[in-house]
Amino acid sequence: MRRGSERLRRLIATSALLMVQAAADAPATGQTGQSGDTVVDCEQENSFDSGANCNWKEAIRCCCWCPDPTGAHAWGHVMDLGRVVSNVDVELAIRPGAGDAGCTTAGYMYYSDDGSRWSLLWSEDGLAGWTTYSDRAHISTSVRYIRANTDSCSVDWSAVRVGPATPCANCVGDCNGDCTVTIDEILTLVRIALGKAPLSDCQSGDASGDGEITVDEIVRAVRNALNGCG
Repeated sequence: MRRGSERLRRLIATSALLMVQAAADAPATGQTGQSGDTVVDCEQENSFDSGANCNWKEAIRCCCWCPDPTGAHAWGHVMDLGRVVSNVDVELAIRPGAGDAGCTTAGYMYYSDDGSRWSLLWSEDGLAGWTTYSDRAHISTSVRYIRANTDSCSVDWSAVRVGPATPCANCVGDCNGDCTVTIDEILTLVRIALGKAPLSDCQSGDASGDGEITVDEIVRAVRNALNGCG
């Protein structure tokens, strides 16, 4: 048992290094969504974000010094999907704008089903002004509103495309059903294999259906983490 435990620990350490390297080499851009998805950008006016609060004489939507309507960050916009949806894939984009030369900022995206309780969807440090950043995320719970924020520079533009989640059949190691396998999920598989966590923490890791997590199944999960599910 001790030899098996050591093998698992070495495996996860090697896997983590491979995943970090793969993430560093991967492109940062998002992918095009499917037709029929809900697409909203910060040009939209809604009950949370009318544009009247923007510190810009022409009151141009999406542009310039528009304080975060919720007050949580310095600048931002709220985008309304028009209805509550759940278990969706999100393609997001944000572009910091006006500021001093060389302005950089942290960027954030949050989601909410009612506009009062917000959960972090995405964040990244060191965003450069006048540069568009895009990414993909998954929301398994309910959502209607998505908020884009910065702490310095303004939010020059933000947008989201929201559509039904893409099912991932037989994606070993995808514990939360978001079509990706993360380092944390592989660590969960290792804890299950060592008897330190229940199988219910990641049922998808048990590809054989025998009620256990084996080294071979962890290897399959690592491959899914590196190459993607599909």
